[in-house]
Amino acid sequence: MNVLPLTRQFTVQRKVSAHTVTIVPEADPANYTISLAEAARPTLKAEVLGAGGEQASYTTGKWSSSAPLIATINEDTGVVTTTGAKVGGVTFTFTADNGTVDTDDDVTGESKPYTVTAGDSLALVIPGSASIVTRKSARHRAVELQRRADGTEQRVQLPD
Repeated sequence: MNVLPLTRQFTVQRKVSAHTVTIVPEADPANYTISLAEAARPTLKAEVLGAGGEQASYTTGKWSSSAPLIATINEDTGVVTTTGAKVGGVTFTFTADNGTVDTDDDVTGESKPYTVTAGDSLALVIPGSASIVTRKSARHRAVELQRRADGTEQRVQLPD
């Protein structure tokens, strides 16, 4: 009996290691300013490329914020959330993991700076205090929100 070897041919794609991470820029430069007064928040996207500019085999990774007291970013989705605790500048970083748990081959990319502003109204949160003071510039009237020990709230209009 004559037995022939069984062979199959297949192509294994070569792994393209992450070399650069580019954060997709905002279409409108005005979007780099985030107002606490508006509900819209950016969702950041990252492009993970190999040394030759081709898409890397693994584009997974995590997002982080340079100033979590100003704004945070969902580490998986890239959705930005302002905290309301502070205003100021913040950048976001995407760390591509190259498909491994080894951090030695991670590659990072950083966004352009975003500025979080109070917008048309100012909100001041005083840590450890029982009041929040807001002022709307359109009406120029100050209101104090007083929180009582029983958890109820009372709005008091302050004199001009």
